[in-house]
Amino acid sequence: MKNKNLVKLFFILMLLVMACKAYLKEKKQINLLISGVSTLKNDSAGKEFKDYKDKINKLKESLKDVNDGELKEKLLNLQSLFQDKLAAKLEALKAARQTIESLTNKDSEIIKILKEAKLVEALID
Repeated sequence: MKNKNLVKLFFILMLLVMACKAYLKEKKQINLLISGVSTLKNDSAGKEFKDYKDKINKLKESLKDVNDGELKEKLLNLQSLFQDKLAAKLEALKAARQTIESLTNKDSEIIKILKEAKLVEALID
């Protein structure tokens, strides 16, 4: 009888260790994404924003059934930070577009044109 209880205790402890490992892995993944998203700048490539969006959606899907408040709060903070960065990128793109549209053929500021075109990832022939 004592052996059965020891075996049960062993398996319960194994499950606890596995759950703690999964928790730490998810927490580390969220922290890595937060640090990555916080380094995004307005002139970062659109592909980087898409990659982070995909990673956040994948993480959100994997944490859908998790009831831990700390992880959910970190995920919400991550999503909020990403949305702020995305909004800033959109504003920069709008400003660059307006600048490009305001320039005429008479303007000789080629450096300004190239800078704005690079921001919107346009190719100038």
